[in-house]
Formats: sequence, structure tokens, C-alpha cells
Amino acid sequence: MTLNLILALSGEKFESNLISRLSHPASQIRVIDRCLDAAELLAYLRANQVDLVILSVDLPRLSPQVAKELRAITKTLCLVEAGDLDALELAQKLILPSFEVTENFNHLMQSIREFVGNEIPIKKQTESVSELICFCSSSSSPGVSSMAIAFADLVSNSKRVCLIDLSLKTPDLAANLNLNSASSGLALVTHLAMRGELNTAELANRCIQVKQNLRVLPGIPSPNRWSDLDLEAILEVVAVARELDDVVVIDLGGIEFLDTALADKRETWLIEILNLATSKIGVIAGDPISLLRGVNWLSRMNNSLLEDIDILVNKLNSKTIAAEISTILQKSNQKIPVAYIPIDHDLFAEALWAGQPVTALQSKSPAIKALASWIGNPDYKQANMPNKTSWTRPKAPALKRLKEAS
Repeated sequence: MTLNLILALSGEKFESNLISRLSHPASQIRVIDRCLDAAELLAYLRANQVDLVILSVDLPRLSPQVAKELRAITKTLCLVEAGDLDALELAQKLILPSFEVTENFNHLMQSIREFVGNEIPIKKQTESVSELICFCSSSSSPGVSSMAIAFADLVSNSKRVCLIDLSLKTPDLAANLNLNSASSGLALVTHLAMRGELNTAELANRCIQVKQNLRVLPGIPSPNRWSDLDLEAILEVVAVARELDDVVVIDLGGIEFLDTALADKRETWLIEILNLATSKIGVIAGDPISLLRGVNWLSRMNNSLLEDIDILVNKLNSKTIAAEISTILQKSNQKIPVAYIPIDHDLFAEALWAGQPVTALQSKSPAIKALASWIGNPDYKQANMPNKTSWTRPKAPALKRLKEAS
């Protein structure tokens, strides 16, 4: 549902990016008019129906009588600058509900939702948009980024793929692929979304094209920079990515699924994104300690998410352990892994040194065959593997030095 509102704000303090974002499509709000004084506002409302009026107390010709008529016609919310006690007092005299404006768009949206008594839904994706594949794990190191990269690389052989790093704690897609991560593509496009300026062309320009059908949006290396962002803007980035490419693969990194009171606010954002995914992949490692962590991690998920998520077991030592893992997971969480990726330290080390996905290496490793089979290519042959020359990123200098030393 879209909320129709009128803005009647006076003064430079309300001519901000925060207010302008109300009219952005991602907010689910439609600003149908802007009035410069109370008389103009009343004239419009007498002839038209709206859901909400947002005004400032210093709106010209605003009086107690006008405020009374406004309350009788429609819901009216008064915005005041944070810390402006005089404006708050005036709003009380006018008997108008007030809200102190900060630079937090989420706070403003939540206030509007609560005031209108209508939970404005997060914009749902239509069936025509691309697939959204989210990879996540516990905070241990089961190789979730490597799996997301390998998945994106294989799928990009036949479809256009956008790989996004949304990991809070270990945003290492750029490092794994030897990309220049001096500036965060994610931070840049999210700020564009916050200003209502993000489109597919802008997103494509901020991504790094690593091969013909695969582009990467590096994450935010410093956790402190997340405080500048908000959920609606990140959701807009994901939505635009789905307009841009056939498949969007997101590395969400570690999500602990802690109790709401204990969870980091930013982690709740990742869960929101995970819930939007058409496919959810939970990665756990195949050693005993990591398996125990994985079982506990799954137990913290709510039932609906647990039903939807597919479990990928990485770094598996043997088929015998695979059978034991399957039994343990089925008993504890009613989950059977969709795939097991055999451990291959040399393969993944070479991929890391080369700054390439493991699937871009010329190798007959069982790990690559298992990945290809899981993604839907059971007849994947060595001859069909992409050549190293199709991967446009340069090899890491460390690999060159290592080979020269040997």
C-alpha cells in the first residue's frame, strides 16, 4: 500500500535530503503536493482526500483554528527540529502530534508508520525480477565467501550475475578476488540510494566487472561506516541489482540469529535481506567442532527460515563423516545438506593467491566437481571449465613472488 501525503514545511531546516527521500519509490510514500502556507493547505484538503499531512509549526497562517480544522479533515503530523523546545511547545498549544527530526530516516519512517496506524510494507519484489541468492554462516570460518564466489562464477557462465558483499564482520570478497577495495562500492551506492539517485547505470558503474557476465560490488571494510547507512537504502541497492542482472548473489557473512534484545541492529538488517531471498544457502564446515557450532547456529533460526534454508557442508574430510553429519543434522534440525564440498587446501590456497574463484582454476579437484554438480551441472567436464584468461583480474603479487622463490 502506498501512503499519500502532503508536505507543508517552512524553513531551510526542512529542505534536507531526509525530507526529500520521503518521495522516493522505496519509501512506499507518494508526496502528492507541497503547500507553502496553511490557507493553501486547507483549500487543497477541502477538495482532495489524503492519508497524512506533515507540516511545521512555523507554517505561515497556521493558527489554532486552522489546526483544529486540519485535525478534523485528516491525520496531521508536526515536524520540529531536534532540540527546538519552542517549536515543541507551540505544537502542543496547537494540539498537533509532533516528531523531532533527526538525520535518521528510519526513525522518521517508523514514526509515520506508527502515527498512521498502518505498517507500510517493505517493497516486495515482483516475479519478473531476477533471482536473489543469499549465502550466510555462523561467525566461524566455514568458507562462506569462497562458496559465494564459486557459485557466482559458475552461474555467470550462462547468466548475468551481480555478486554483492554485505558481510558485517568479514567483508573479504574484494580481498579474495584481489580487487582494489580502497573505496567501498557498497557505501557509495547506498548513499546514492539514500539521496534517491541510484539506478542501474549508477550501480553498474560502481561495481567491478571481473569477467564478461560477472560484476562485484565490494563491501564495507570498516564496521564504523555502517552507522551512516539505513535499511531502506540497502534494500534499494538490492532491488536495483535485481533489475540490472539475471542473478544477484549476496555474501551476508556471519549472522548469529541472537535474541532481538542482544542482536546488533545491523544484523537484523541482514536477516531482512535474507528473508527476501529466493534461495538461502547456509554454509557450515565439515569438521566436528564446526559441525557443533553449525547445529547450534541452526537451532537459533526461526522455523520458517529453517524450513527455507539449504545447508551446504564445506571442507568435508570423508564420505563417512558426510553420513554422520547428515544423521546429526536430520535429528537435531530436520535438515539434510544439499551438497558436500570435499576439503582441498591446495586448491583454495591457489585460488586465494591468484585472486580467482576456485572454479576458474584448471583443476580436476573433487571440490570443483561437487560445486558444479550442486549448482546443476552434473556433466561438468574439465574441457568445459573457463580458462584463466577469461578471468580479467590480475594475479596477486604474492603468488608471483612465491613462484619466483620456488
